[in-house]
Amino acid sequence: MIATATTKHLLALDAALPQRDKMLSESIMARRFSKEIRGVRLTVADECRVERVKYRFGKSVRILYNVRFGNENVKVAARTFNAARLAEIRSARKTQEIGTGKSPDFFDEELQAAFWVFPNDRKISNLSLLTQIPEDISLISGRVWKRSRIVAYAPEKCVTAQCLDGSGETIAYAKVFAGDDGRAIFDLYRKFSGENLRLPQALAYSDFQQTLILEAIRGTRVAELGLEKSSDVHQKFGAAVAAFHQIKPTGDLRPFKRLSSAQLSLALQTMAKATPAHAFQAADIFEKLNACSYETGPDVCLHGDLHAKNAIWNDGELILIDLDQVSTGDAAIDIGSFLAGLHYKERTRQLSAKCRAEISQEFLAGYSSIRPLPEENVLRRCTAAALFAERALRAVTRYRIEGLENMGRILAAAEKVLSGGEL
Repeated sequence: MIATATTKHLLALDAALPQRDKMLSESIMARRFSKEIRGVRLTVADECRVERVKYRFGKSVRILYNVRFGNENVKVAARTFNAARLAEIRSARKTQEIGTGKSPDFFDEELQAAFWVFPNDRKISNLSLLTQIPEDISLISGRVWKRSRIVAYAPEKCVTAQCLDGSGETIAYAKVFAGDDGRAIFDLYRKFSGENLRLPQALAYSDFQQTLILEAIRGTRVAELGLEKSSDVHQKFGAAVAAFHQIKPTGDLRPFKRLSSAQLSLALQTMAKATPAHAFQAADIFEKLNACSYETGPDVCLHGDLHAKNAIWNDGELILIDLDQVSTGDAAIDIGSFLAGLHYKERTRQLSAKCRAEISQEFLAGYSSIRPLPEENVLRRCTAAALFAERALRAVTRYRIEGLENMGRILAAAEKVLSGGEL
């Protein structure tokens, strides 16, 4: 599906990364994996799916593939390098001296890319613990972690897995990090545990394994619920976010910068290069965002990654999850990001205008039942900026087809919000 973007020329050619389109072609990569993984894993790849992309125009492509060999699924992470750096990596691999991570399993000279077959990862050095569970972290709340099921994998950064007991029931979630970020996140969960707000409990953290163990929250992600339940759900979603914003931010939290003028400028540069047909429209919105007059309110504790997948609905209770990006800033940042996600779904035809408006109203009503909403001009600026620097930009950097196909409509939504249209 991702290869469709390049087939339809939704993105400009990238002279620095001419291999981009081949690497995004699932059929081409299936053939290459059949050849390259021979001797490393199995032989013929029956299917190849692109699961995750991180693309920096003119600089690099990182892709996570799920490759099926018969009944076995294998995750393969790929990353492009320039010729000099690839030669360094190849040389270091011979002597096992490649930085702090692990050596690639194989290279592809034509694609100028290196590949890591899971559990090998360029920066996460201890993923084998998900299959060979260490005794010191296997006992969780009186139950034994017997096996793992991967639910999210961001190569070179973090892997999230369900911790299953002997009967296959999920008893917790484990997050294995490339560095020591997990320690700060663990401390954050512990600090928040005394607040009057239902959040997952941080059960344990292993510095040696760089692994965080979190409570398994029962229920259904809001993103997976039927719209017939949306009224009560989204009101409580808004109320939960407002309660989260009531938490007093601590001094060790970083400020939220994704919607700053500097980041908006970088977003404009990327979109102008990657989608030149929309360069003028993007530049016009960028100028209007910078010219927008607003005065932010006091800093609050921001969730930082607010969308329907990061909220669990359980029998009338709404629980926010995934606090990895908690930061500080104006409350309108979280709210605007959520509203921008709804506008994105409308503009990509995943949600009707009527449904989008109803969900927005319900969310805002729930929020205002707990604490006052931000000033309208701040909320408009943050919503439009999120449409620009999160939704439109990620259509490029994450290769989201529906976003690339509707880039003009997404940018038009940002402009409409700025000019007084429906939030």
